[in-house]
Amino acid sequence: MSVFLSLTRNTFRECLREPVFFLILASTLLLVLSFPLLTFFSFDRQIWTILESSMAAVLFLGFAAAVICTNTCVQREMKNGTLLLLLSKPVSRFTFLLAKVVGIAGCMIVFSVICCTTVMTVILSSISPFLFDAKVMLIFFGVCILCLVFGAARNYFTGASFTENTIFAMLPALPVCYGVFYQILQSRLNIMDPHDTVSLTFVHFSEQLPVMFLLLLAIVLMGIITTATALHFSFPGNLVFCTILFLGGLLIGPWIQSLFGSGSFWGGLFSALLPNWQLFWMAYPVSEGTAIPASYVGLMTLYVIVYGTIWVIWAGVTFQGTELAKDSRV
Repeated sequence: MSVFLSLTRNTFRECLREPVFFLILASTLLLVLSFPLLTFFSFDRQIWTILESSMAAVLFLGFAAAVICTNTCVQREMKNGTLLLLLSKPVSRFTFLLAKVVGIAGCMIVFSVICCTTVMTVILSSISPFLFDAKVMLIFFGVCILCLVFGAARNYFTGASFTENTIFAMLPALPVCYGVFYQILQSRLNIMDPHDTVSLTFVHFSEQLPVMFLLLLAIVLMGIITTATALHFSFPGNLVFCTILFLGGLLIGPWIQSLFGSGSFWGGLFSALLPNWQLFWMAYPVSEGTAIPASYVGLMTLYVIVYGTIWVIWAGVTFQGTELAKDSRV
């Protein structure tokens, strides 16, 4: 058990220390923070525009981050001989696989929490089609800068990883920042004249949380799939294969219905084989003020657990017969 925990912790920290992963995270935050400018062209659909755009950015860049993490923590260790060294000790192949899956899934959770908190903060700053609360965005951006300064200071004085410390600083700071903004804005709306709040669209935390949690589940599932396939493909092959799964999962609904028709056995089989990312896409109900049932969130959590477990079992069984002692120059 201690070996598994050590491998999991090292995988998790190695992912966070990867500069490319940090660049993807920073790019996602900057992209999401720029979306409120679109509200000036959306009139009464500002929440839907921001939420749809932000979820698309987080989902796509989360997929890219998952592929980068697997390349760093799995394929690189298979090429440089680290995996052979580990397996020469009392470490089984399945323990190695499970540690990588849990470590990368944890990294994807950190990525999702930071990005989803940013999305919810952006929605708070754009509650009116004719009003953009620049103070909220400036303070939130300032907190992100302070986290960067903290990471840089830790790196300069102690030699610790800049990316890891910056991400660990963002992880509690951004949710706390969102919570303060939420309470202040909610208290302001409670004391305002109801006639002055007609044009405001305030999305409560209880309405946003299921949407963000479903998005987190989708990104974690991406991390599990990319880890399982990284054991059998090189980085370009894994990228191509996972891209096909990603795009196929986005288009699976209309594609299956047009090709096989509704209620077809083969259509249901293909729907089960490919991950259906549309099941995690709940931006429209929030924009319409419709609550997402807790039963649906629980069902999707079970779907991720079962579907991810199938991929892990497949990877574990096929990994047992994989030849590892190959020429690293190939």
